Amino acid sequence: RSVEHAAHLLPIRNADGVPPPTVVGLVRAWASVAPEAAVIDDLIERLLGAGTFVCPMLFATERWCSLDDMVHEPHLETMTAVSPHAKHFLQMRQPMGMMVGRRFLQSRLGIPALSRAEKAEAQRGLDVLRAVVARLHRSGVPIVAGSDTPMPSVVPGYSVHEEIARLAEAGLGADGALAAATSVAARLLRLDGE
Repeated sequence: RSVEHAAHLLPIRNADGVPPPTVVGLVRAWASVAPEAAVIDDLIERLLGAGTFVCPMLFATERWCSLDDMVHEPHLETMTAVSPHAKHFLQMRQPMGMMVGRRFLQSRLGIPALSRAEKAEAQRGLDVLRAVVARLHRSGVPIVAGSDTPMPSVVPGYSVHEEIARLAEAGLGADGALAAATSVAARLLRLDGE
């Protein structure tokens, strides 16, 4: 009925035929996908044929690609109640905290330190994902807003507003993004009349 995380819409594999082990690796692999490719046409046809909704989770995916953004989330203090590990991100705001914390996060959460080239590739992958979401929306695939909280540094409540903004920027516009968080989401949950 629905697919969560647009980054998982295609069976992306590394050169060795194995899926990338991290979200960042998956996003970087999207950099080589053309938004207008035949594989995206096939995907759209399959989603429409099955009546499948897509919940892109653009903000959450974006967050996995930037440790600095995770650490400097403005509402991070409010998150420790639902994700006690958020206190580690707060500690990483200290000069030594970032050095020590970076190693911890690489081993525990799979958040790699990216080179400048890898960051650029991840940004291209995020751009492709946004373009694919725009194509899905234009083609009539129902898009739903979701936040994937409480994943690292995606704060409940605030993050859905960030996702709505990302959807608007990705081609849904303000009306489409608000509908993704309200009426389209209600339709997915079979609560349209409520």
